[in-house]
Amino acid sequence: MSTRTNNLLDRISRNSLLLLTVALVLTAILDTLHYLYTSPSYAIADWLINYSGGFVRRGLPGAFILPASHLFHIPPAWMAAVISVAIYIAFLCGVCRLAAPLRRDVLWYAMLFSPAALAFMITNPLNAVRKDVLVMAALTAVILLMLRGLSGLKLSLVIALFFAILVLSHDALYCCFPYFFAAAALQRNSLKEAVKVTAGPFALAAILIDIATHYPGNDLVAMAVCKSVGGRWIPVDDTNDLCSGAIKHLGWTFQKARLQELENLHYWPLYTLLAVLSFAPFIAMLIVLWKRDGLCFQVKIISWIAAISAVSSLPLFYLTTDWGRWIHMQVICLMLVVLMAERLAPTPQVRTVTMTKSSRPRQAVLAFVVFVYCVSWTLPVYAAFPARRGYLDVVRVLHHVLPFTHRTEAQHPIDRGW
Repeated sequence: MSTRTNNLLDRISRNSLLLLTVALVLTAILDTLHYLYTSPSYAIADWLINYSGGFVRRGLPGAFILPASHLFHIPPAWMAAVISVAIYIAFLCGVCRLAAPLRRDVLWYAMLFSPAALAFMITNPLNAVRKDVLVMAALTAVILLMLRGLSGLKLSLVIALFFAILVLSHDALYCCFPYFFAAAALQRNSLKEAVKVTAGPFALAAILIDIATHYPGNDLVAMAVCKSVGGRWIPVDDTNDLCSGAIKHLGWTFQKARLQELENLHYWPLYTLLAVLSFAPFIAMLIVLWKRDGLCFQVKIISWIAAISAVSSLPLFYLTTDWGRWIHMQVICLMLVVLMAERLAPTPQVRTVTMTKSSRPRQAVLAFVVFVYCVSWTLPVYAAFPARRGYLDVVRVLHHVLPFTHRTEAQHPIDRGW
């Protein structure tokens, strides 16, 4: 292979994560703008749930967004869009800091470019930033603080603060909390020390979860929230209007949510296969960390925590239809602690891998397999989402969804709240 070709490949390798990050930021901005104009009922409205009608689950972000929008004279929906995208960008910057110095082998690419990991935003076109990003950003921040050597007491207070924010922002995020324990155990290299750091935050989270479950909301609360954000109350569920999705669902009963989930139960074989594909590169990386780097303790901790988190997420699959979101959330948190473990590994951290003549054919085959893995399938947000075939489906979905959205808006003017 010529020197020029080697230099080109090295340049692509060095800049690949940056290019992916830029693509993700642009996608997040464009998708959020699309939802603002055409369908704010879920992706935007979920951030706007607040305490205007009394204390209610998921109301914390809206309690800050509403006064901020009044302060800056910006419609609440736009303020929600700005804040959600800003959090997503901060999360991506944190991932870059974690992943950029690490060994750029095929597993590095398989983890970071997997359709179930960072690329989830791209392979699910028109999927704006949801509250799931809060737990991803929080775990990234905690890991970076740990790598800087934050003291145990300060670390415990930070985790407690994040747990409080997460529980009061979106109750579904609880299933990823064990990954904070995993991060503490990796950094302290001790289960006992990890328990000391996280016992208080977990106790606080349990109390807040219990409180949140006693205030699920109702139609009166939903109406008050709708009025506070400038929306028009719509008596029909699941239209594109601002108050007809996440806000209106505050009045949904357990039975109604379960009934909607049962309509999609026949998709479980598909999502079982997708879950296997989603976690495959991370399992492979854990095996490498065990055999190559001798990180037996770290691999055991991560494996057990991943299993515990997966089991604890089962109620989400039982009650809701956004199965892809829950898998994606678990994958990102697993990715973060795996990257942390690799940062702590004794193997020298190099940006690229030097290949000998004998290893080049094997590396070329592995690179092709990883490329096919990363581009040929999709983890859909929910079962009925039309994307299935990776990046090829992005163009097809956009080609069909955008005209359909335009026709829907022409037939029924959308209440955007601004």
